[in-house]
Amino acid sequence: MHYLDDLEKICCINSFTKNKQGVDNVALQMQTRMEDLNFITTTYKRENLGNHQLFKSKHITGDKIFLLGYNDTVFAPNTFETFTKDEQWVYGSGVCDMKGVGTYTINIQGQAAYTGTSYTEGINANLEASYKLQELVKFTNRDIGTTVNVGKITGGIGVNTISPKCEWYKKYNYRADTKE
Repeated sequence: MHYLDDLEKICCINSFTKNKQGVDNVALQMQTRMEDLNFITTTYKRENLGNHQLFKSKHITGDKIFLLGYNDTVFAPNTFETFTKDEQWVYGSGVCDMKGVGTYTINIQGQAAYTGTSYTEGINANLEASYKLQELVKFTNRDIGTTVNVGKITGGIGVNTISPKCEWYKKYNYRADTKE
């Protein structure tokens, strides 16, 4: 096995989360490598996203180890599909970004009301989400490797209605040695 060659091949495949074909291609590369190491593959087919895979070793007695990874990246097609290396580091999409991660969906419930005549009867879920977002991003601390990102927000039903609901998706990243 030539690990850096394998890594380069994988990094040059666009595996943007919404690119099922690319994510599945990375999965096939990983499957080949894992089966070369005598792991047994179970593939869980997904319709719109990349397939999930489970690799199991043969049953043996003794301590066990659990590894978790992913085959997708956040980079849209044609934005970051390169691989380079120098004397100390390798650089490429997904090469060294595994940290502690928490991904959450938050739903905020409000009260719909017509903005023209019933404004004060409404409870604006979008406005409440904006307050919470401003507080959450304060937890970002690049010095210790912690980031908070709300990458997607959806809410409301129209420009003439106080938003009765808001849903947002946030992700925390942190280094394993971070205690905060």
